Amino acid sequence: MALKNNFLDVFLSFNLWKYISNKRKRQLGFLSILIIISGISEIFTLTSIAPFLEILANPQSKIENNILRNIYDLQFSFLSLDKLTFMLIVFLLFLTLSALIRLLILYLNDFISALIGNELGVKTFSSFLYRPYEFHLENNTSKMISLIVTKIDSAIDSIRSIINIICSAIILISIFTTLIGINIFITTATLASILLFYLLLALILRKRLGVISKKRSFLIRSQTQSIQEGLGFIRDIIIDNCQNYFLKIFTFNDRSLRIIDARSYFIAGSPKYILEVLGIIFLLVTSILYKENIGNELSIIPLLGSIAFGMQRILPVIQQIYSSFVILSTNKDSILDLVEILKHTGKSQEFINASSRKILKFEEEISLEKISFKYSNNPKYIIENLNLNIKKGSVLGIIGKSGSGKSTLIDIIMGLIKPQKGSVKVDGVELLFGENGNTKQWFPRISHVPQEIFISDNSIQENIAFGINKDSIDNAQLLKAIKNSQLDSLIRNTKYGLNMYVGERGALLSGGQKQRIGFARALYKGGDLLILDEFTSALDVKTEESLIETIKNLKRQVTIIIVSHKKSLLGFCDEIIELESNC
Repeated sequence: MALKNNFLDVFLSFNLWKYISNKRKRQLGFLSILIIISGISEIFTLTSIAPFLEILANPQSKIENNILRNIYDLQFSFLSLDKLTFMLIVFLLFLTLSALIRLLILYLNDFISALIGNELGVKTFSSFLYRPYEFHLENNTSKMISLIVTKIDSAIDSIRSIINIICSAIILISIFTTLIGINIFITTATLASILLFYLLLALILRKRLGVISKKRSFLIRSQTQSIQEGLGFIRDIIIDNCQNYFLKIFTFNDRSLRIIDARSYFIAGSPKYILEVLGIIFLLVTSILYKENIGNELSIIPLLGSIAFGMQRILPVIQQIYSSFVILSTNKDSILDLVEILKHTGKSQEFINASSRKILKFEEEISLEKISFKYSNNPKYIIENLNLNIKKGSVLGIIGKSGSGKSTLIDIIMGLIKPQKGSVKVDGVELLFGENGNTKQWFPRISHVPQEIFISDNSIQENIAFGINKDSIDNAQLLKAIKNSQLDSLIRNTKYGLNMYVGERGALLSGGQKQRIGFARALYKGGDLLILDEFTSALDVKTEESLIETIKNLKRQVTIIIVSHKKSLLGFCDEIIELESNC
């Protein structure tokens, strides 16, 4: 991985910060101001408890603080509160104010972190959607899903933890500064012991947390993959009665992930209970030693009470810092994976406004010159030194055995994958691949019917007018596409017509109906180049013949490329090429 294997480097070098919007940054700035105010409120709270406890122990004692004494004298003329009641009210007011500010910080922390998580999720999904087709051929979808769904949650937890560390550090400094003013010896000795305990614990667990982070990142991806495969192959799983096989895989991954999370939570939370006991013991011992030195029993009560109250406020703060450190450590590899993907967000955005750019001119021919292509996992070229000219308005047939490169050739013509050698030209203009290329200007010219038709869990009309808002669908063009693809009988025979929902991946449709929806989708889009890849494999003879007639009627209106195993389908083609397998 290009980034250093150190989580702090990710944030200190603003690798994640730069993907956060300016609006969220301003909100985080406001949150920082609240955190500082919270620290100041802690100072006032601790400052007010010492005189309260002193008056409680000795009612004859005076209010030493000048500001509090002036306020007390001012209120005496119309409220007539005694010193103890006055100091109790002051203490409770500061305590309540401090609690309300920290409650507001907690709410804003969670709220802003959630919104940042949403932004990062959208940017990550956008990065995947706008990546070149070759990226998707080489990467597992389960990895992408785990990044978007689960690892974004890790990012939210980590951002929340960073804010918690900053907030807790400011509050810790505020409380520590105030307690030093009360008694420097007890405060320094107690706090130093607590910090040393957590520091040693963090150093001891550092390597273990690193291992947990790597395992957690791997198991998140494995868990997603086991779910995806188990549900994606459900028909074969039921037929082959192999549910237990996939269940065992999921059980192992899910159990391992949850055990790792349980260990992380234990490591994060367990020191609190140990330190509560040790802290009280240490505070009592140091207080006894201090009492023996000064020999004044009355003065030790407000002192001990103030220090105890301060430490009661400090312990959760230090525990918060430590548990946040554990969360950051266990999420480190997930965050690094996320940042690695977000690095490409800016590049992928180059594809966003493709529809608003100039469409590539196509009036004469598509030419392939000395094209050679091989996949990264295969040393042999699947297509080698191929030359081909496709005239505008012609019909080209492509046949060949399985694995001969028919679909690969189609992907090259469409500009989805880049050949290692040679060039593809449209009217003499070479297709340029990559972020600054012109392939996105070529895509609007193409209508494609693939071998496997993707069907979304939406209505028939939304599946035909794919990727178009329902309110923006051209009904006349939609009905024409339905008629030419022989789908009109299906529409008539369903209760809901065009609004019939087809189920996940078209579960409520037959294979032939899915293919006809794919064909209707291509016809609805229009375009100058119609590519049909084994589009009749699931059709009955009568429907196949009818669709072939529709295609014949499109001849000369658009350029057509047909990929098929059946030579009988290619009789009306102007040219037929046969690809031979190089495997």
